[in-house]
This record gives sequence, structure tokens and C-alpha cells, in this order.
Amino acid sequence: MTEYIIIEESQTPILLSVEPESQTQTLIIIESATPQVAVEFSVDQGPQGIPGVTGPTGPIGLTGPTGPTGAASTVPGPTGATGPTGPAGATGPTGPTGAASTVPGPTGATGPTGPAGATGPVGATGATGPTGVTGSTGPTGDDGFVAQTTAPTNTGLLWLDTDETAITMIPSGGSTGQALTKASATDYDTQWSNVGGYTQLGSISLTGASVTFSSIPSTYRKLVLEVLNPRIDSGGIGESIMMNFNSDTSTHYYYNAGFNSSGPSFADTFIYLDDSSYIGDAANKSYLYCEIKGYSNTSTYKTAVFQNVLEDYSGPDVWATKQDIGLWNQASAITSITIKPATVDWVSGTAILYGVK
Repeated sequence: MTEYIIIEESQTPILLSVEPESQTQTLIIIESATPQVAVEFSVDQGPQGIPGVTGPTGPIGLTGPTGPTGAASTVPGPTGATGPTGPAGATGPTGPTGAASTVPGPTGATGPTGPAGATGPVGATGATGPTGVTGSTGPTGDDGFVAQTTAPTNTGLLWLDTDETAITMIPSGGSTGQALTKASATDYDTQWSNVGGYTQLGSISLTGASVTFSSIPSTYRKLVLEVLNPRIDSGGIGESIMMNFNSDTSTHYYYNAGFNSSGPSFADTFIYLDDSSYIGDAANKSYLYCEIKGYSNTSTYKTAVFQNVLEDYSGPDVWATKQDIGLWNQASAITSITIKPATVDWVSGTAILYGVK
């Protein structure tokens, strides 16, 4: 059903309130001689109906063209986050030294203690102090010597019995370095003897074809032979020096300048005191040293050990050192020693024989 409302032209506003009925539509017609008419409608809001089902989302429309750039803002935007630190640039040149500070800096920590210095020299000894007070005299001691005719009663003294026959306890004589030793198994039988060390048994100048130490006593533990500055005749330059015991020139000797594991052959008629071919007729500072061990033993062979320092006859200050060993396969005690060059005579030098306890 349709209702019609006709409104004629008017100079004043017309307020029209229309309340259509249910199932009715209202049509408003305005009659006016002017082509423009101001019409305002105010429609009361009816009760809210039940919301309908949301329809599907329509397609996204086309992106419109970019609008013109707006004017520059006069208000600064917020500061952005700080970016990462860039790489360090090259070190610039050192600037000029600033003026010296007039304010002292803080004192640094104390360093470690250095090592102790060397002890200084000892000071001069002070003057001697005054002598102290003398102490009181002590008690009187026993008499050092008592002469009486009765038997002794004081056992704290040494008593001399003049009625007994005198016994010589210490023999007279002796010399510096000697000691009192037993001369026999008899009580109180003593003598002065050389104890330890070396006792010189003889000294011989080297002349002639040979020199000999004879009548060697058997009271020593070993013998030591020294040959000092030996020189031989020019015809025997480079010859060896030979040694014999008890004038024995048979093949009873063995000499070795090193180690021999096969055993001695005893094919020689002497022991080489020096086989280096160094000794000559010129001024010589050589030194020959020989130890003869167990020389007085009558049950074993005899051993000689050599330690020589030799100057070459061909020129001064040309040296050699040697250590050798020799054997004599006889059990007899050695009572004489002979030393000689192989074929010529001695020119000079000294041989000394010692007994060693």
C-alpha cells in the first residue's frame, strides 16, 4: 500500500512527520516553481534487526597511482637504532707533545723487593775491653810428685818405684816423620820407622852404558822408580829404554802397551821402560815413572806399571803420554834393578828409587 504526500512551495521550512504503517510505503511529492528545493529528511531509526550472514570478501581492487610527495616535515623523526661499529681506521700521525703537567700523577704501586746486596766488608775490630776482675783462687790440687818409702795409697797419681830394674820404653834417635813401631814380638822391643810415604833408597846420575840399583831391602810394600830428564848418545836417537831385574837377561819378560786378553808370551829379555822412540840427545824434559808392586814377594810374578810424559827429541814442546805394563815371570824377590838404552850410552839425567811402606 502506498501513501502520497504532496507539498506545495513555501518560503518557510515545512516540518513533516510521517509514521508509515506496517506494509506501507510513503511517497513525498514536492511542487515548486524553482528548480532547486532544499529538502532534509530525518528518519527515525527502527529497531535493530538480526544481523545477516557476512558475505564473502570481495576481490582486492587495483592499487591506485602514487600520490604526490608531500612537503618536507619540519619536525625531526625519531632517532633510529645505532648501527654496528665500522672497521678501525688507520692510526693517524702522533700529535705534538703536550705541555708538561703541573699536577703530579698518582704514585704507582710499590715494586717487588730486589735481591739482597753483597755483604759489606767487615769493620775494624774494636778496642779490647777492660780486664775483668780476677777470680778467687781455686782449691789446691794433688801433688804432682810424692816421694815416700811406704806403699802408695793415692791411686790418682803416677807413682815411680825406684826399687825396680829400669826398662827402656822409647829408644833414642828417630827423625822427623818417623813413628815408633814394633821391632819384634818381644815386649818393649821398639824402633823408629818411616810410616807411609816414600823413602829414597838411592839416586844415580845417568852415565855409561847402564846404571843399577843393588842391595834393595825387602822391607817395603812396593818400589817406585823415577827417571828425570833422560838423554842418550846421538847414535841412539829414538831408541827405547830397557829394564832388567836381578841381572836376569833371559826370556822371562813380557811388555804390553794396551789390553791383552790372550795372555802374555814372555818372549822378551827385558821390560821396556820407554818404547816410544822419543828420547834423544837434545835437552829433554821427559819424566818416566814406574811402580813395581809386590817386589819382595817370593810366591808371585812381579808387575811393573809405567806412566810416562815424554818430550820428542825432534823439537821442543812436542809431547806424548803413555801408560803401559810389564811382567817378570819369576817368584824371586827383586834385589836389583838395571836400566839402559838399547845400544848406546847415557848422556845425562837422574834415576831415583823409592821404597813405599
